[in-house]
Formats: sequence, C-alpha cells, structure tokens
Amino acid sequence: MAWSAFHRIAWRILLVLFVVSALIVCQRFLSLSGASAPPVLKHDADSSLSVFLCPPANCTETLHNLIIHNRTWSYVRCALYDLDDETIISDLLSVSRNASVEIVLDEGSPPIRELENAATIRREHGRGLMHNKFCLFSAPDYKLLFTGSYNPTMNARKNWNVIAVSDSEELFSQYLEEFNELSGGTFHGGKPSKMAVVRLNNSIVFARFCPEDECEYWLAKSIESASRSVFFSVFSLTSKRVSAAILDAALRNLSVKGFAEPFQSGRKLVESLQRSGVDVSFLDTPGMLHAKLFIIDSRLIVTGSYNPTASANEINDENLLFIESEELAGNIENLWNKSYSTLTARSYSP
Repeated sequence: MAWSAFHRIAWRILLVLFVVSALIVCQRFLSLSGASAPPVLKHDADSSLSVFLCPPANCTETLHNLIIHNRTWSYVRCALYDLDDETIISDLLSVSRNASVEIVLDEGSPPIRELENAATIRREHGRGLMHNKFCLFSAPDYKLLFTGSYNPTMNARKNWNVIAVSDSEELFSQYLEEFNELSGGTFHGGKPSKMAVVRLNNSIVFARFCPEDECEYWLAKSIESASRSVFFSVFSLTSKRVSAAILDAALRNLSVKGFAEPFQSGRKLVESLQRSGVDVSFLDTPGMLHAKLFIIDSRLIVTGSYNPTASANEINDENLLFIESEELAGNIENLWNKSYSTLTARSYSP
C-alpha cells in the first residue's frame, strides 16, 4: 500500500512538472506570435520525432525504408516540389498495388509515366511554387510523417539536407489537413492553420504552413528570441527581415555562425552580413547545400521546405517545423560539426 501511495504521489509530481514545462513552451510560442489567446496544447506523449542530417544519414534510403516499412499502408499522400528518384518512384509504384497513393507536385516537375496509372497525381497551378517536401503514410494502427528540405530526385542524392520523421498522429493530422487543401486545388494561400503545440515524448513541436501562416514572421521572431546562440544553414537568403534578425543577434554579442550555398540567389544579403562582421561562409559541398536549418540557443530547431526569401514567404506553398528539444538540437549541431568540418568554407562566392 505504501509503495502504491508513493507511486501515485510520484506520478502526480511528474504530471505537474510535465504540464508546467508544456505551458512554458506554449507561453514561449505565444510571446513569438503576439496573439491574445494561447496556442492549443496537444498531448501525444507516446510518439516521438527524429531529425536527420544528410549526410551522414542517407535521405533517399530513409524515405525508401519508410515506404517499404509497412506493406499494409492504407494510403500514402505526398506533396513534393520535385520527384524523379528511380528508387522512390519504384517504391511508390509497389505500394500502390495495395494502397491509395496520391501525389501533389509543382507544375514544373517532370511527368512521372511510371505512376500515371497507379497514383492520383495533381499539379500546382498559378503564381509561385508548390515547394513542400512531405509524405504521409497511414496504416490502420500506425501513421508516419516525413518532411524536411529533401526532394526525392537523383540530383538530391548529392545534396546536403535535413529531414524529420515522426509517428505523431497529431502532427500527421495537421499535415494531412494541409495536403487536402493542396489536393483540393487551393495553392499559394489557404485557410490559416490552428496554433497547436504538440507535446511528444522527446520534443515539443509546432508546425507552420505558408504563405497563410507567415513563415518569415515566425522564423524572424525565433531568431530575435535567442539569448545565447544562432546557428544556420541556408540555400537562399533574400529576406531582409530574417537577415536583420541574424545581424541583430550578432550585434547583441550572441554566438552566431552560418553557412550558405555558393550558387544560390541570396549572395548579396549573405555578403552584407559578412561585411557587418557576422560569421557566415559559403560552403563547398559535392552537391548543393540544400539544408534549411536554424538552431536557436542549442534547443530550438527550425527546419522544413522554407527558404528565407520573399517568394517563399508570400506566394510559395511551404512548411516549417519548430522543434523544442535540447537533445535533438545538440545532436544535429554535433553531427554538423563532425560532417562538415572537412569541407571548404569561403568568405566569398564564385
């Protein structure tokens, strides 16, 4: 009886600590949003989220394994800017024999003849890009979300990317709502998504879908909230607001370090940051530095399809994940330092 009472008290204490920590994170997102009502807190404590840096991880192999992981998928839904990777196309074709497969592609993505009769393929139309890179896998008792900066293309096998994978049904449902909006023909700005913060067993996560959810605003406010450090990797940087937030962090004497793709369109702002004394370099990689990654105070990861550019903020279909986890953030920072230390960083672009 004594042990039973002790366990009840211990669990109550743990529950209080859990609620308090979750409310603190909710309050942090509330302070970023400037909203009068707090975000909705969703509990999904039996689920987790993993973040991978490619390389050393293999993004193509990770997606391949997810697709073939469960041959009893009921349905697969993907919103992809581009798709021509032979392995992934073959996997989707194989799954389509027993599952419903639906894919939304950007208008400029090449035809996929292998899937024309096996999957429902819809294409973006209008001004801007359908720039998302996420897939949803559903079985009767199991769901998976795959998202990040990775396009399943042959060229992407050489590129440097970040991906996130989660078995959270709550996150799955948020992304499914966005997918249904896209597959229904609403591109480049739909209904703003709910402010729902999801508590997983290893992280607290917040998703934004843009342009309707203002990715630029949320990213800039996250950088502005930094108290110790800002680490970032960008493929393209033309957002003056995000650039100003990075510069302000450096002027506040925080630890600021960044890397950029040498052949991207945002060289001018990167070079302006360099002239202002910000530690940001152009990084030579075997492919492209395609990762879209910010790590704030070694505890908040921001990643997804979104490049900090005017087009991405105003007209492209994008998504961002804000992941609160010191463990995950620390792992990605350590992986970056180990994997990228042998590459050449330059203060100028070709």
